[in-house]
Amino acid sequence: MQKKPVVWVSGPEKGGTAAWLATRFAVRRSGGKAVRITPATFEKVRRKTPADAPHALILGGGADIDPGRYEDLITDLKNIRTEPDRNEPRKQRWITLLLAPFFGLLRKAFSAGSIGVDLARDDLEWRILQDAVSRQIPVLGICRGAQLLNVFHNGTLYQDLASYYRERAKITTIYPRKAVRLEKESRLYHIIGEEIIRVNSLHNQAVKRPGDGIRVVARELDGVAQGIENPVYPFMVGIQWHPEYLPQVPSQRQLFDELIRYAILHRDNEQE
Repeated sequence: MQKKPVVWVSGPEKGGTAAWLATRFAVRRSGGKAVRITPATFEKVRRKTPADAPHALILGGGADIDPGRYEDLITDLKNIRTEPDRNEPRKQRWITLLLAPFFGLLRKAFSAGSIGVDLARDDLEWRILQDAVSRQIPVLGICRGAQLLNVFHNGTLYQDLASYYRERAKITTIYPRKAVRLEKESRLYHIIGEEIIRVNSLHNQAVKRPGDGIRVVARELDGVAQGIENPVYPFMVGIQWHPEYLPQVPSQRQLFDELIRYAILHRDNEQE
C-alpha cells in the first residue's frame, strides 16, 4: 500500500501555529501527510531519508516579503469594501459562525506579535521553491505564499493595502465575506467550480505586476488580484485568502484535494 504523499508546509520560526494546525488538518483530510518547515527545522527535515522528500509544497501565510526582492512602490487604489455573504447556505453559515471565532482566538493565542519582514523565512522559501520548481512538484501559495510565487517569477507587489481597505473588526476577516471573481478558463475556476466566491481576508499586500509566466485569474470585484497561477506548470496556484480557515466550505477543501491529487501523480511518476 502506497504511503501518503508528503507535503511540506512553510511557516515562520515564531507564531503561525494556528495556520499550521489548520493546514495540517486540511492536508490530512485530503489524504496527504503535512510536514512543517521553518528556518530552524529545514536542515533537520532535509537530512531525513529520500522517502520524506516532499511530493508537494504549500507556501503559507505570514509576514510581509522584503521589498528589496522586488523594489516597487505602492500606487493608488480606490477604496475596497467587504460585505457579508447573505447567500451563504444556512447550514454552512452556522458552521462558519462557530469556526471563525475559534480560528480567530487560535491565531491570537499563538500570535508572535507584529513582524514587519522575516528575512530568514524569505531565504528559506526562496530555496525550497527553487527546489520544487526544479523537480516540478505541485505548489500552492497561500496569502504571503501567493505573493512569494509572484516575486519569485520577477513580479511586484503593492507593499501596503491597509489605507485602502475599510474592513470590519479584524476577527471578522476570517469569515468568508469578500467577493472574488474567477476567470472561467483558469485552473482555479475548474478546481472551485464557481465564478464568484466569498473568501476571508487577512492580507495587507497584493500582486501588482504579474511575474514571468504568472497569470492573474481571480480578482476582487474592485480589481485587486486574489488568485494567480502558472498555466504551463503542472500545478502552481497562489491565492490571497486562507482556505485552511474555511473547512466548512466544500469548494475550499477542493483546493487541497487537487493539490494532493497532483502530489500523488508526482510521487507515482518518480517511482516509475
